Amino acid sequence: MKKLSLHSLHARAGAVFREAQGYELPAHYGSAAGEALAASRDAVLADHSERGRLAVLGPDRIDFLHGQASNDVKVLAPGEGTYTAFLTGKGKMRGDARLYRLAEHVLLDTEAEARELLLAHLQGFVIMEDVTLEDWTERTVELGVHGPGARAALAKALGVDVPEDLPLHATVARSFEGTELTIAHERPTGAPGYVLLADAGSAPAVFLRLAESIPLAGHDALEIRRVEAGIPRFGAEMDEGTIPIEAGLVHAVSYTKGCYTGNEVILRLRTYGHVNRRVVALRIEGGVPVQRGDAVVASLEPAAAATGTADTAATGEGGGTGAPEGSDLARDAGGGAAPPTAPAEAGEKNVGNVTTAVVSPHAGAPLALAMVRREASEAGTRVTIIRAGSRVAAMVVTPPLDGRNG
Repeated sequence: MKKLSLHSLHARAGAVFREAQGYELPAHYGSAAGEALAASRDAVLADHSERGRLAVLGPDRIDFLHGQASNDVKVLAPGEGTYTAFLTGKGKMRGDARLYRLAEHVLLDTEAEARELLLAHLQGFVIMEDVTLEDWTERTVELGVHGPGARAALAKALGVDVPEDLPLHATVARSFEGTELTIAHERPTGAPGYVLLADAGSAPAVFLRLAESIPLAGHDALEIRRVEAGIPRFGAEMDEGTIPIEAGLVHAVSYTKGCYTGNEVILRLRTYGHVNRRVVALRIEGGVPVQRGDAVVASLEPAAAATGTADTAATGEGGGTGAPEGSDLARDAGGGAAPPTAPAEAGEKNVGNVTTAVVSPHAGAPLALAMVRREASEAGTRVTIIRAGSRVAAMVVTPPLDGRNG
């Protein structure tokens, strides 16, 4: 099991660790619920170094990535960025990434589960291009400051000024006591936030200075905030069988950029069809927590229960979900989707599975994300989750789910 390069500093700060995404991650520092509340009220500091960081270098890097990414790369100037997916010819994901165009290279910031998959996928398309792909994950550290007070917290801790109007995914270069930082505007919790990238050798000093004035938050608190915001994650809601539109990633797709790997499938779906399944948010009733893999069943009208809609013809194959092991408050548990452990009632159909489950201190209830059939995906749809031989009532709701909605 791999450890973060700052593992010892997290241990010194009182972190409780657990296995997730191939790493021993700090799950929390005493209370995941308290850390999630702090993230919504002011600002928290988190270590995201388990994420993969892939550098694309060489004079052909922009043209090469433009032909692979689902979003437009050529429109980006140095310092600008975007969010994109990378697809097979059948429109299935090989990962998603925050794409940063920097002065001498492009950096792909992707989920830990997609790191090796995406690197191999892109390397397979390098033929005559003057492009080099390098894995910079181990040589760099990625920290995050999240919450409505993130910008002020950064300025106070490091003395760096980040433009208030910095666009989403855009970057600025700053320096702290001789350490070069790349700071990007990102919102992985649905709230204002920034990601800081630094060389691994100089990162401890940056982390310690930030931790002097910004409270720490572990993986579980960030998962609570992610689910409350309804944001899907590759390795949880998305995997190698997912079409981006199923996960609602319309902002990761350009319909005007021209050809890229997988674009024909995406265009056919837009023109002629619809996806068979969607990622939805669920409010769990009765205060009963659920887990990743639990089956979701629902009563569907006969017409809605029919199979074979347009996206099957467009892609030529079905899909699936998958993720790593989970925990108490924030579960992104893995393995194959579990079969129902209690029988569905007459008229019910298995419509999907829970992909991530948390207990939200903001909503005052268990919440979940799930991949379900399109017919059961509308807000207000009542479903049942099969959990350990019991039936748990739930309803499809519209994020955010932190007390403002749902």
